[in-house]
Amino acid sequence: QLRYVIIIDTMTTDQPIFRASDQDDAITVQVSDTNCHLGQLLLEADWSEASNHLETPEGRRDVDAKNDPLGLLKGEPASKRKKRATIPSDKKTAFFAALYVRAPYDVIEQIFNIAPSHVDQPTDLMYVLSVIPTEEKERLQRQQIPCRTRAWTAEEYNQIINLLLKSFISSKTPSSSLLSFSPSWVIGNAACLFTPLAIAAYNPDIPVEVLQLIYMLEPNARDKECSFFGADQQTLPIYIAAASPLPPKETSGYKDAKVRRWDKVYYLTLPKEWYGEQREIMLKDAWSGETYDIKQTLKMPQPPRITVYQVQHVCADAIKRSEWELVREFLKNEEHEAIEPEEEVNEAMAGVISALVTRDNMVVEANMKKKKAETKKEERSEWLHKNMGPVMYPINTLTDLIGAMKPPSKKKKRCFSCWNCPAYVIVGAFWSCLEILVLSQLKV
Repeated sequence: QLRYVIIIDTMTTDQPIFRASDQDDAITVQVSDTNCHLGQLLLEADWSEASNHLETPEGRRDVDAKNDPLGLLKGEPASKRKKRATIPSDKKTAFFAALYVRAPYDVIEQIFNIAPSHVDQPTDLMYVLSVIPTEEKERLQRQQIPCRTRAWTAEEYNQIINLLLKSFISSKTPSSSLLSFSPSWVIGNAACLFTPLAIAAYNPDIPVEVLQLIYMLEPNARDKECSFFGADQQTLPIYIAAASPLPPKETSGYKDAKVRRWDKVYYLTLPKEWYGEQREIMLKDAWSGETYDIKQTLKMPQPPRITVYQVQHVCADAIKRSEWELVREFLKNEEHEAIEPEEEVNEAMAGVISALVTRDNMVVEANMKKKKAETKKEERSEWLHKNMGPVMYPINTLTDLIGAMKPPSKKKKRCFSCWNCPAYVIVGAFWSCLEILVLSQLKV
């Protein structure tokens, strides 16, 4: 059962949330490895020259070539790339190279306008969604990272994601592709299966508006189950949003990040039918075959307030998944109370409150039993050492010997064939009985 909801309150910048970021940091590329002049300018972070170069015929040829401008794949065997789960061999476009070095938005937009068809949807979108600029900025301040001299600003990051979303729409990529899981090289963890919506839900730097747009493009993504960093149990984007990490409490961005995290949970609570209606309205022209204006602004309308019955539905599912902290957060939050009368709210949430109270009582009772057992054990040990003195030394030796000779538990793997021998089992049973007898006679 998952135990991570609303518990992660800090993000550790030493260990990136998405492991692929750490792997990227270690990749070293020499200027001599670049395959074109554009790649050299990107690697040297000469953004003004890169922008000027893109306005020339040579610069446009560099973009059209799809020849791995940075030379990221040069001299590295495919088997090694597969083992590291990073940068697949088909990522040879200038557009991906610009994303990889965190080029300014203006340079990325120039490359996009030259060859919009080079955007690999939805993989490039998922790659950008997995980038956490604030985390990268912290790492850049502490260490030198090959291939990168800068991190995206919040404004640039939002512009790049919106460009990719508009590219997704204009390319008429099937919306069902947003139900696919990101490649392992994007997240850096093969056991972590995230859809684009799940990545947007977890990444603390992604604005709520972006999450809404991705939800709108494929409403069924809300119900697509994902794997959360190797957890055995499947989970949904709403619970992943609730587990989104926060910066340390003493930092200036803590309050805003906490509000943004709850807003993501709030908007994922809204029914997918409403987002489906908005998709029909916003993408009517694009789907009808007319030319989609890539420059138009993507903006979601003001969503309706969630109802107590929508909260009740989410809480019921959270209870089934043992996501008790999310249930508690919903009960503490008062945003839905303005819609229905207080009596109706109390009636609708009575079952949820009762389940949470029952669960809390069980936890308290279990903790009391554990504490009582520990106290009793400490009192017995103290009495024995105080009143029996030297006698306890051979007894402790005897109990240690018993513990060493006892056959292992059935839950543990047996390493020696002799433990299956009937004679050994009989001896083990004898020592267990002796241990029980000795300890029972020494009870306080």
